Amino acid sequence: MCTTVLMSYNDAELIQSLVAMLGICVALPITIVAMLTKSRSRKIDRKMDILEKAVENGLRVDPALLVVADEGDGKYKLKKNLLNRLTFGIALTLVGGLLIVFSEVESLVFFIALIGIACSAIGLGLLISYFVGRRMLAPEIKKEEEKLMDVS
Repeated sequence: MCTTVLMSYNDAELIQSLVAMLGICVALPITIVAMLTKSRSRKIDRKMDILEKAVENGLRVDPALLVVADEGDGKYKLKKNLLNRLTFGIALTLVGGLLIVFSEVESLVFFIALIGIACSAIGLGLLISYFVGRRMLAPEIKKEEEKLMDVS
């Protein structure tokens, strides 16, 4: 016996919201990570091609070029990471708060309030990690600053 499940309009909206949420929470991060990984891989491959050509032509190659360095120039790396957490924490908290307010004021879809709550939670988590990290990494930051002062 074949039964047909009739869904009300609210159930269809719920399923549509869940599909959109899964697309945002699953497909988007996977796509971003894949793009970043491919970009870094391409950058390393280009660097290795140049080094291979230099070795083939008999040029002397500095061993430091073979090491894959982190992004950035290395100066104030700990401070940059902490400031990135602070910046993204403030931005996500504000965006989340605005989404929550707009979902209440204009009685928009419950889905917008959920996104606002998620953004606010992530933003608050980043702010907490900034303040905790600033306190815990204070000696390392001080050493990093002294090291840069000695080089100058």
